[in-house]
Amino acid sequence: MPAQEEQWSVALQKARHALRKNDGLPFALQLEHAQAGFATKKELLKQAVREKSMANIEKTLTDVIEQRAQITALELAVWEERYGKPSTSMLETYTTRYMTDCLRIITAIAHTIPG
Repeated sequence: MPAQEEQWSVALQKARHALRKNDGLPFALQLEHAQAGFATKKELLKQAVREKSMANIEKTLTDVIEQRAQITALELAVWEERYGKPSTSMLETYTTRYMTDCLRIITAIAHTIPG
């Protein structure tokens, strides 16, 4: 597994381990908040790319990847609340979608920054 994908995997593992109900909020509501935060962070990333600020790009990219990991962890928590423990194939599906999204984000940034 390439180093970058390994970092994404670690981010997802951390998000799943850190997951707990915040102040009694249901996982579905936490998921909505995480998705809104993700949209905001993506906009910040787009702004950093437009400004070609490598320091901001790196920091914001890390935030976006971590937020995406949290979304995946929450999606799995919602699934488990509703239907019980997800199967291995379900876990693989969510993990693959997460990794694909991370790759898309990285690829989009790579195509906008020269050199």
